[in-house]
Amino acid sequence: MTELGGTTTSSPLPTRLVVAVGGGVPATIPAIDPVALDASGLRRAIDDEAARLVDAAAQRREAIEASLAGVDADLAAVSADLAAELERRRGREEALAGQVGAIDAVTQRRRAHLESLTAAVTALGDATRQWCKVLEQQESADGALDSLCFRLGGPDAPASPEAVAAEMAEGEQVLERTEAARREAVATAVERLVAVHSVLAADPEPLRLAGLLRLRDAIEGGPTGSTSALEARRDDLERRRRELHVELGAAAPEVLDVPTFVLGAVDRLEPPAGGTVVLDDAFARLGDDDCTAVLTALAGRPGGRPLVYLTDDVRVLSWAIGLPPDVGGVAGAVTPTPRPEQ
Repeated sequence: MTELGGTTTSSPLPTRLVVAVGGGVPATIPAIDPVALDASGLRRAIDDEAARLVDAAAQRREAIEASLAGVDADLAAVSADLAAELERRRGREEALAGQVGAIDAVTQRRRAHLESLTAAVTALGDATRQWCKVLEQQESADGALDSLCFRLGGPDAPASPEAVAAEMAEGEQVLERTEAARREAVATAVERLVAVHSVLAADPEPLRLAGLLRLRDAIEGGPTGSTSALEARRDDLERRRRELHVELGAAAPEVLDVPTFVLGAVDRLEPPAGGTVVLDDAFARLGDDDCTAVLTALAGRPGGRPLVYLTDDVRVLSWAIGLPPDVGGVAGAVTPTPRPEQ
């Protein structure tokens, strides 16, 4: 053990005041182990960590930009598919409009045909009824003639042959007139029936009308699921694209929390067997605020492991002088052992 104020051997390293932290101020200066961390080493570690954060941010940006490029490509493909589907739908709608016009034209012809058929059937009905009426008249004339023949052959017959001949002639005339009326009625009925057949034969493309109606139903009830799926996919991609732009805007390098990093670096230092971690003015290149934050954290950690801090930094000495004795303080002056080359 070296007594307080004891002599030191010559060394290329300048003499440092010993600041003990975390274990109180010792009565004697302990043997100073090799330096575990100095200002240059800490500066390199800080610079390396800052560079790592910058590299990590650049990698994040590259990953986000790659994802954004993929989303843009997918969005372009989906938009093209959607445009093609909408174009096909417009074509179907135009085809439907044309078919609707054709259906209207066929419907008009069908309506006119039905009107002609109705008129022809009505005329056929009239002729048929007239025919039936003439048949009834003919049957009545035949009956009257039979009655006349029976009467002329019986006791009630006229005595004069001329009277008999006159009545027979009158009956035959009636029969001839009814026969002529019957033939006329038959001819009229046949004519009306032929007209009905003609109208029926002129049906305006009944099969085409049915086909057009089916085509219209098929177009109006055509599938819409593909368009809906494409629109949903497009909306998802646009939402993801906005999210990636937000992430890209936030992908700036993380600001290094110097005090937290320094405390972690100190905590990771391994002391020699049975020795103490020695810091040779490691915080000399820190800014005032960062240096104060680190020193305050080291002194304020309950149960922290002891540290030896060698320094001629006025900031550290002013701080150490004000520490409670059970926390730490200035213990003396020594010349540190050079840090082993790594």
